[in-house]
Amino acid sequence: MRERLSPLTRLLRIRAIDYLFATAVTLVAFVIAFAADRYFSAANLALILLTAVLAVAVRKRMAVAVYTAVLCFLGDNYFFTPPRHTLAIDSIDDVLAIGLFLVVALVCSRMATRLSSQVLSLRAAQLRARTLLQLGQQLAAAADTAAIREVATQALTRAVGATASLRPAGPSPSDPRAADQGDAWIVPLQVGGHHHGSVVFASGVADELDAEQRELALGMTRDIALALERYRLAQELEQSRVQGETERLRN
Repeated sequence: MRERLSPLTRLLRIRAIDYLFATAVTLVAFVIAFAADRYFSAANLALILLTAVLAVAVRKRMAVAVYTAVLCFLGDNYFFTPPRHTLAIDSIDDVLAIGLFLVVALVCSRMATRLSSQVLSLRAAQLRARTLLQLGQQLAAAADTAAIREVATQALTRAVGATASLRPAGPSPSDPRAADQGDAWIVPLQVGGHHHGSVVFASGVADELDAEQRELALGMTRDIALALERYRLAQELEQSRVQGETERLRN
């Protein structure tokens, strides 16, 4: 059985992994710099360390990139700036060089982190649009309420990564917004004053869904509720047509 962790424990574990990754990348950069020390100048070795900062910045948060930049700054000063194996700096030129290295590393890490965040946001938006388009096509092809609910259950489970089920319609909830109830996350399917049931995500995942997953699930449930409402309106229209035809035949 999978161990269940609190949100704080998961957050701390993720952050620890991020910093371990940054430390490992920094160590690899220093190994390469030590190997190249006999062939290249200190300025070229600084570029190797700057590459490590960029490699971390495009994959991790800004704080982790800053941590990497500070490690590389201190390492460059200690190992490659005369006098070596001390943090003291004799030459004013070296002071300027090492200071500029830190500034460039921080600026580049900020730019790389922002670019990476924008790319991830675009990918998430494209995934959300593609998922909603596929769901809309599947709902449009559903013949009745049972088919709509089956399509909805499968699509939600596949897209969100958590087992979803649809409860039948009951009394309209006092609050139509999604809410956590115990370990489950419940999203009412309501359009106007008509309640079409609720989507219940499996027990134990309420704390595991991140903001993007919840936003995607809410967008999908809105489309599902609208599909159920369209089917209800179509049935009412068909009943009205049949009743009108019956009355016409009677007369």
